[in-house]
Amino acid sequence: MKRMRYRLPSFGRRVANIAGCLFLWVTLIVGLTGLAVADESLPEREQVEQRLAELQPEEGVPPSTAIENDIQALQAVLSMLEQIVQTEERLANINQRVERAPEQLLRLERELAEEDSGDAVVSATDLDDLPLERL
Repeated sequence: MKRMRYRLPSFGRRVANIAGCLFLWVTLIVGLTGLAVADESLPEREQVEQRLAELQPEEGVPPSTAIENDIQALQAVLSMLEQIVQTEERLANINQRVERAPEQLLRLERELAEEDSGDAVVSATDLDDLPLERL
């Protein structure tokens, strides 16, 4: 006997995909939050820029190898601090999306229930009346 598989309607698959994405986002946020706590020991951007300005050699004077290494290290620190700021902004954006996700999921579930309770047979005139977004 051949087993029949139940397939969710396309709208139902979308709801299931959104729920899966929500779980993924929450998992990512938990991981990123742990990384964001460690930033208390990082130097301030202004301090790094000030130290970098102090190390810049005068024009025409080549820097020593040690000073050149320090300059490169400070430039790398500035780059990493900028990446941390960008990551924190992305995390805040993700947090906002996660806060809105339950409401969106409820709305999609209501729409799915309305679709399931509606007539399965749609006439051509009904399709003409529907907005393009619903099709």
